[in-house]
Amino acid sequence: MHPGIDLRLQRCAVVLADTLSFSEAAKKLHVAQPALSKSIQQLEQYVGVVLFARNSRKVALTDAGRRFVEEARQALLHAERAVEAVAVQARELIFGYPPQFDTRFILDVGKITLPGNPVKVAGRSSFSAEIIAKILNGEFDFGIVVMPGRYPEARDCKIIPLLRFPLTAVLPETHPLAGRPVLQLAELKDQPLVVFARDRNPALYDWFQARCATAGFDPSIAREVKDPHEFSAMILHRLGIGVGIGLNKNCPITQLPQDTVIPSFCEPDLGIQAAMIFGQRFKGPRLKPFFDAIVRLRNKYRQQHWPKHA
Repeated sequence: MHPGIDLRLQRCAVVLADTLSFSEAAKKLHVAQPALSKSIQQLEQYVGVVLFARNSRKVALTDAGRRFVEEARQALLHAERAVEAVAVQARELIFGYPPQFDTRFILDVGKITLPGNPVKVAGRSSFSAEIIAKILNGEFDFGIVVMPGRYPEARDCKIIPLLRFPLTAVLPETHPLAGRPVLQLAELKDQPLVVFARDRNPALYDWFQARCATAGFDPSIAREVKDPHEFSAMILHRLGIGVGIGLNKNCPITQLPQDTVIPSFCEPDLGIQAAMIFGQRFKGPRLKPFFDAIVRLRNKYRQQHWPKHA
């Protein structure tokens, strides 16, 4: 089995077959005529047959040359298609974000455009552990991660802090604790709780367990859910108090029931840092303008929308 032949040599053969003239083919290939002659000789030596019959007056394809050129055309076509496929992918950035994050910010990230740069952003709602894994394996290009410091495998990535999420609860308006805008964490003792499953965000799950232990109780977790819709359904059916970060009823992904209240907690340290992490494609200079645009957008939101949490 032969290893691959240099596409440059195949292109020389195809252009020479089209022109049947070394001088014309050299002009089209932007090379000197002696260099083209040498390339054809190298190709014929490699395949072990004569591809072009030539004398002082003309050039003609041999039978072997015709067969070779037919296949070479296909090889060049597939190579061009491969480059086009990568170019299309290179113009799209995949962005992962947690479902509870500020929807306005997510939409504005998707609207970033740069002069002369046709990059488009495709957003994917997910959870921190999955977002980290997909950034590292190249499936996502960048994403918003909660508690980024708990993921040492991402330490070599570019990271910019975004805002600090408060821990919040979601409970029916008829619940005895619903009349107060601020709760103490210890008041959740013996209350059935609805939380996102540990595999969705193990760092956050373990942090919440540790914070409850510091407050003097083990949380009574009634349901561990896998997605925002299940989370909302459990609360809608009064199966427990929902606990999460940055929860709000205006988020179209979470879709919390309207007859609920969302108190925060009085403990000042019950907050979680969120950051944006950038993958391999952002290590080169090509996407630096896009990275800078995201930083500017972050700064704008810190001033206008997140001054309490940034």
